[in-house]
Amino acid sequence: MAGVAALRGGNHLFHLFVAPAFHRQGLARDLWEEIKKSAAPGTSEITVNSSPYAVPVYERFGFAVAGPRTEAAGIAFIPMKKRI
Repeated sequence: MAGVAALRGGNHLFHLFVAPAFHRQGLARDLWEEIKKSAAPGTSEITVNSSPYAVPVYERFGFAVAGPRTEAAGIAFIPMKKRI
């Protein structure tokens, strides 16, 4: 599998993963474009809890940090959102 993306609740991106062998080939952007198409009708923004490592990727997609770095069950994330 090269990559996977999934939306929860029609507006929360909870999976966007690209296998390392496929990094820097545009696959994440292609997956993101498909996710936007599958957002619930009337959705004005999409949210994501980004790993610290992935923040620059989401920023390139137009996401902005929406809150402080948080840790839950030992996993750090940064809440982000993007108006669509």
